[in-house]
Amino acid sequence: MNVSDNIVHFYMKEHSNLFPTARILLLRGTFPNMVYRSERSQKQDLQPVMDAMLSQPESPIFAHLFSNSGAQQIGLLLRHWKDVTGGKKLPLQGMICDSTPAIGTFQRAFDGISYQIPSTPVLRIPGLALIYVFVSTQWMFEKVSGKPNVVSQFNGNLLDEGLIEKDVPRLYLYSREDLLVRGEDVEWHAEKAKEKGWRVEMLLFEGSGHCRHGKGEGEEKYWKAVERMISCGKR
Repeated sequence: MNVSDNIVHFYMKEHSNLFPTARILLLRGTFPNMVYRSERSQKQDLQPVMDAMLSQPESPIFAHLFSNSGAQQIGLLLRHWKDVTGGKKLPLQGMICDSTPAIGTFQRAFDGISYQIPSTPVLRIPGLALIYVFVSTQWMFEKVSGKPNVVSQFNGNLLDEGLIEKDVPRLYLYSREDLLVRGEDVEWHAEKAKEKGWRVEMLLFEGSGHCRHGKGEGEEKYWKAVERMISCGKR
């Protein structure tokens, strides 16, 4: 969500080095998508991605998602694909979850959104107050209506057998030092996926923060795991 171009280019370059003939479809999450933009508007933004995948239905598809915003974008894509194709599941060959997903509690939803507020006190203090009011309102609406908040929704999407085939393997990359998406949240989700029958691998990194596992000390370990997942894929 709102990640810098330099970080995007780094990960795209690494993927291109490993798989030079692969086509990369980049979905960039935004703060409004997580907070107030309608699902209808967001699905319209996905149409170029949908067209690209539908134009080459035989091509294997791997999802590499980063943070809560990446999980939200993939969840939306999974649902939109099913709607557009008349109930078919996105033909994923594998899924890599980097620093995601969080559990849909009030605190996790608040942490995930407030992470984007600038640290300058004159902006952060009123920004946090507004986000607290917004998340509280959403939380109350969820309790009354039964409709899940955005974090609960994508958390559930990634555990939905109606959206993801059971033979699609998944790799969770995470750390204990992540202050945004906690390691125990990722482990909880991975265990739920195992219980439902998905083939799951968890890879814990030491000392790296949120979405920082692919650079620095753990870089070699990270990209070997990514290469292994994409090379093997669904079997």
